[in-house]
Amino acid sequence: MKKTVMAVMMSLLILPAGAKAENSPLAAGTEDFLINCRHNRHESSTEMFGMQIALRQEISPLEDGRCRLVSVADSDFGVNTTTCVFGREELSLLAEAYADQSGEEKTATIPFYTTDENGNSVAAGNMTLTGTGAEVLWGQFINNPDICTISFEEKNVAAELAEAVRNCTDFNKKIDFLGAKVEISVALQADGCLYLFASEMPAVTTIAGEQKVQKPASGLTVRCLLDATERTQLAEFIEQGDSYQYEIDAGDGRKSTFSLMLPQEFFNNPDICRTETFGYE
Repeated sequence: MKKTVMAVMMSLLILPAGAKAENSPLAAGTEDFLINCRHNRHESSTEMFGMQIALRQEISPLEDGRCRLVSVADSDFGVNTTTCVFGREELSLLAEAYADQSGEEKTATIPFYTTDENGNSVAAGNMTLTGTGAEVLWGQFINNPDICTISFEEKNVAAELAEAVRNCTDFNKKIDFLGAKVEISVALQADGCLYLFASEMPAVTTIAGEQKVQKPASGLTVRCLLDATERTQLAEFIEQGDSYQYEIDAGDGRKSTFSLMLPQEFFNNPDICRTETFGYE
């Protein structure tokens, strides 16, 4: 199965329960422009989802009285565009939330959405957000397809990863989205070249019919020490866009699948790779 580095990492991210709703597409210092819907263009760099990104943002009033926010986040992995359209009610809620300087922690349980086979957004479960009023409100907006939509244009960094593996040079890419973390790295060690894959997923509540299913926090870490020959083999594997679908028992008849940019024979060889897990049976 052919996958890019970003596709592998993003395929492992889920929307967690109890996550801190700290990631907003709105650039700091532009809150008043949005609340009052005044035209504004802003460019800056920041850290979001555990990555350094360049942020381009535009706020503009619409003819029907609503307000549009377009936020473009450009990272090593690709270009993420968030477009939100707010009515007076949403802007009023934002004004109230930003006016609250108490720092009091709020909690809200909201649906999260996936895309069905026809490309439509459908509710797939619930997640609980915690944070300040503004943080939780943004979490609600971002996860409401009637208010905000998100598109992603991927950059293929497979060539960079393959080159790092082949020459054992430093490489580190990570994503931290609402507490769900994925990391791929390469580093020279005293006993060989370390190729690391790590995935950590917080607890989540999903809905199956009318039943709520609690999934505990879980994680997978794969550490591979590679010699020169193995580095060449892995580099070629990555360049071809291949991946190994590793399936693990998550309990109650559930399975979790990890898409690893690693040959199966490497993964199953304890002389090459060591695997650690938690939260699985």
